[in-house]
Amino acid sequence: MSRQVGPERSYEEMQGDTGPGTGDPRPTWRQRLLLQTSRLLITAVLVGSAFLLLLGLSSLGVIGVTSRSTMSSVFSGVITGLFTLTSIVLTINQLVLSRVIASPDELEGRMDGTVEFRRRVERAAGVPESPIEPGAFVLLIADALCEHAANLREAIADAEADDGSEIETDTDTDAGRQAHEELTDYADTIDRRSTSLAENLDREGLDTFDVLKATAYVHFAADIRTGSRLEEKYGTDLPDATIEVLRETIDLLKTATVARQYVKTLYIQQDLARLSRHILYTGVSGLGATVLVALLYAGQGGPPVGPDALLLVVSAALALAFSPLAMLFSHAVQFAMIAVMTESSGPFTPKEELPNN
Repeated sequence: MSRQVGPERSYEEMQGDTGPGTGDPRPTWRQRLLLQTSRLLITAVLVGSAFLLLLGLSSLGVIGVTSRSTMSSVFSGVITGLFTLTSIVLTINQLVLSRVIASPDELEGRMDGTVEFRRRVERAAGVPESPIEPGAFVLLIADALCEHAANLREAIADAEADDGSEIETDTDTDAGRQAHEELTDYADTIDRRSTSLAENLDREGLDTFDVLKATAYVHFAADIRTGSRLEEKYGTDLPDATIEVLRETIDLLKTATVARQYVKTLYIQQDLARLSRHILYTGVSGLGATVLVALLYAGQGGPPVGPDALLLVVSAALALAFSPLAMLFSHAVQFAMIAVMTESSGPFTPKEELPNN
């Protein structure tokens, strides 16, 4: 008889703890907005909104732009704040450089670890060498998972067809049927999940962010846990060949989870470098515009432009000065969403990481 580990639960019930294993996760509108929307578009929307808000309040007389002393104080504070952003850029650059600058021993250790990881994937996939592009590499893992799922179904079928090595509780009994159903459902779910991932990656021109988006909505933590539970539950009744395929599948699922975390690391490092560059671009532009408008108020007769034009000039300058903060905000919320959605790197999946949360 199969030994019972805890209360009897089907594979569907196990999957119910972390959401349906459909292999076709549907992200929420909030996840699409914060993760997939262009950072430049979000920045442009924030800066445009600030411009319209300032222009509207100025036109209604809620705020004034004619007082020389008041505007001089405002622009002085803005200029000081823009200079302060320099320290943020330096901090971001230090964070990026700390990950890429190391001693020869440290670099060699990282290289050896990466090479060993690639070799594990190559052995599991049965290929002589793995691709160097992140998208093609994760696609190789997804295809290997589909193959392992097929091998697991084949091993289950062989175990039932072979009278000498079938599941000890014959499939005519309730326990035998349950073992067959749970193992088959497990293989089917891994196949659906992996096929969905492979379809999202099987195209040309993928960058690191495209790979991250494809993997962010695929969660193998429940499959790792369920595979270990099935091995413990039916390990003494399954033939050695079936157990071996099940263990190889679990190991490959762990490898897929590590690969997802590594893709996340690559993207964040690249995006932090882009963020520091964009903050510098927008900061210098905002500083230049702010200084020029401040000089308009330095003349003896005040700003040499009419009231309507002054409203436009001041609103545009302040909105442009706000652009570095808008850029920082747009990247920060994306980093936070990535962290929430890809936090799991082991046998646990936080509720916040699921597609429907």
